[in-house]
Amino acid sequence: MLAGKVLEPLGAEPVAAHFLFVDAVTGGVTVFVAPPGTLLTDGLAAALEAVGRTPVWLRLGVEDRDPATFLATMITAVRRRAPGFGATLLTRVRAWPGPVHGWDDIFRRLGAELAERLPPDSALVLEHADRIDPHGPSLRLACGHVLGALPEATPRVLIGHDALPSTEALGDARRPPAERARLHPSEVELPGGLGLRRRHAAALLGRSAALRHAVEFARTTLSDGDLAQALRGRTLVGVLTSLARAVLAGATGGARRMLARLLHVEYVVPEANRRQLAELGGPWFQPLTGDWSRLRTVWRAPLLAALAEDASLDRETLRAPRSNCCGRALRNGRSPCCSSSTIARWRRGRWPGSPTT
Repeated sequence: MLAGKVLEPLGAEPVAAHFLFVDAVTGGVTVFVAPPGTLLTDGLAAALEAVGRTPVWLRLGVEDRDPATFLATMITAVRRRAPGFGATLLTRVRAWPGPVHGWDDIFRRLGAELAERLPPDSALVLEHADRIDPHGPSLRLACGHVLGALPEATPRVLIGHDALPSTEALGDARRPPAERARLHPSEVELPGGLGLRRRHAAALLGRSAALRHAVEFARTTLSDGDLAQALRGRTLVGVLTSLARAVLAGATGGARRMLARLLHVEYVVPEANRRQLAELGGPWFQPLTGDWSRLRTVWRAPLLAALAEDASLDRETLRAPRSNCCGRALRNGRSPCCSSSTIARWRRGRWPGSPTT
């Protein structure tokens, strides 16, 4: 079980605030579908904190397409708020290994117990829902039997980067279009030196909270000229890649290879090498509770491009001691920050370019 999957963001980035999150935390069900980086989930965490709610947060992975894995992820997340939750249900499932049918009844029981035991000041967040829907029954089961079982006053938020057909079962859920998450170009603060690219840069910044966050960070580390040069790119990925190259220009080879490894595990555990992490500081890290952090999804392609040959890790490099994230635990088949599928790919030497982390 990937421990980082059930940790919420710290919510300390002012640029992540958005009125859509303020609406979402008032209660009911909200479905956000937008390209990566349009909104930053730090803003949702901050909005929940502002109204006194502590979320049960699930950051889903492809492994959760299997209802049994999704069930275990959900129970692990809820136990952070309700110790011992789901014990009877897990016993029932283990006595009936590998059911082909019967998941609807199991998830109805999950929803009933959740409604009974979840503290009233809670919220439920399912992030990266597009990683499991429509590729398996898990989200259909959750929408059909779990989310609707909770009181209307409990905020329930689903977030994905592509269509979520299973959410049609949620009826009158809020479904704000991605356009409502954008800022008008006139609301965006631009650096100087953009010349004729000024309007285009304003449009990119208006569409992406991740880019606005990156520019705020870059203003503290890059010259005005370097920042303006990066913002002359034609696409969001191109601009983020230019910013990453500029920010990482002074990082050592060892630190760059560490970042390449992190691209394949996504999460940074508290025991990570802080000296090397200091060289890699950037807007790509999202702080989580418990002194964990993760690499933001929108930064994966730009960082792979910016790292160039350092992103192609050979088998021996991958087998080297890895104090930055997993180390011996991963080599032994167990890790606090890698799923079983990630471990299997690592053992086969298939980290570079993996689409599933």
